[in-house]
Amino acid sequence: MSVANVPVKKKKSEFAKYPTGDKTILIIAYIILGIFLAAIILPVLYIILASFIDPITLQNKGVTFDFVSEPDAAAYLSSSSYFYKTKAYAKSFEKYRSDGSAKGRYINLDFGHLVELERLDGVLRDLVLRLALDIEHAIKTRINAAAMRSGTDPLEVSRRFMSESYGAVLAEQVRGYDVDAAYGRVDFAVEKLTCADLKDAEEAVDSVNDAIGVLKLVTSERDPLYLRSSMQAMASSRYSGGIVRKHGGALMPYWCLMELVSFGPLISLYKCCFRPGGAIADEREAAVLKDVRNLLRQAQSLRNAAAHGDALMHTLSTYSTSSSMKGVRRKLAQRGLEGQWVADVASVPLAMELAGVLMAHETLVVSEGAVDAAADSLSDASAQFARSSPMFSKTYSVAAFTRFATEILRAFAERLVSGAHLASDIW
Repeated sequence: MSVANVPVKKKKSEFAKYPTGDKTILIIAYIILGIFLAAIILPVLYIILASFIDPITLQNKGVTFDFVSEPDAAAYLSSSSYFYKTKAYAKSFEKYRSDGSAKGRYINLDFGHLVELERLDGVLRDLVLRLALDIEHAIKTRINAAAMRSGTDPLEVSRRFMSESYGAVLAEQVRGYDVDAAYGRVDFAVEKLTCADLKDAEEAVDSVNDAIGVLKLVTSERDPLYLRSSMQAMASSRYSGGIVRKHGGALMPYWCLMELVSFGPLISLYKCCFRPGGAIADEREAAVLKDVRNLLRQAQSLRNAAAHGDALMHTLSTYSTSSSMKGVRRKLAQRGLEGQWVADVASVPLAMELAGVLMAHETLVVSEGAVDAAADSLSDASAQFARSSPMFSKTYSVAAFTRFATEILRAFAERLVSGAHLASDIW
């Protein structure tokens, strides 16, 4: 046989040498590695692409780049913020409404306006959170002081509050109850549970989750025991878990309860204590509650938005004429704070909620250190709004709010420094 006819054996690849079981493991490993790399590379590619695409998208909507260049805008959207968040502030600017090529394009909007509004929004959020923390501490201090003065049973305060919280949610569930819908939902839940194979863990859990989800619709997706559940969930916290573990599921004194509830329930506790026939008999604090009741509603709304990092100043062209907002304006007038700068934003929820926070803080917070620190923060924020205000002179809604913020923050800083807030009849 000639050499030319000798069959040549092909060399096996390294992968082919592995047993079938090992090959399977390697394939799975390669797939996992590929997914891992894709999870890293794709977001980076998105950021790079977004850096080039987003300024173009804005430009097509009539946004100019006079204050901030397009390359700088691209860099801003890839390192300092992101397109969805920054563009949200464009909602406060007007668009062309008439037919024609300009319809739907923004009027007098530059990318620099969006950047500056986002910066001022951060200033406003930080300020609101600072003031809200002062208000929260002041409420706790006031409840404790009044309870000490009146000799109220600390467990009775907690019992009353927990009972009223349960009753309020139960009443809401009853009001929202739909008997016709309830039949279908309960039947669905029963069928899910009775047909589930309880020996199959995945099927059993899925069926129970489906049943619970549908049954929650019957009760308006509210839980009368939400306060107790939320506090029990804090048992693992290294900061407040000790309180929960000490008392377990037993009723705890109000000073422990105050350390566990969030801002909204704390306001409810304050109302529970000092409204007519409340848990604590104290005429002086009852008068304070009457004065700030509506203001606290505004403070809670704005504080929650700030705490969640929501964009605040994208709502400057949103208007409302609710009775609670009218009440805030009346409170401002009682303090001599009125004029065109107030009238221009009297229907803007953000403006009236900010005023509510300021007046609630002024009324409730009396600690000298907290008052002095708040006055400094208000003065600084006012100065920042004042410097930026001329930039928005061509857009009514933004110009009106930045002027309002400048004036009202300065006014309350001056009131805190002068002690004008202590001249109220409730003191």
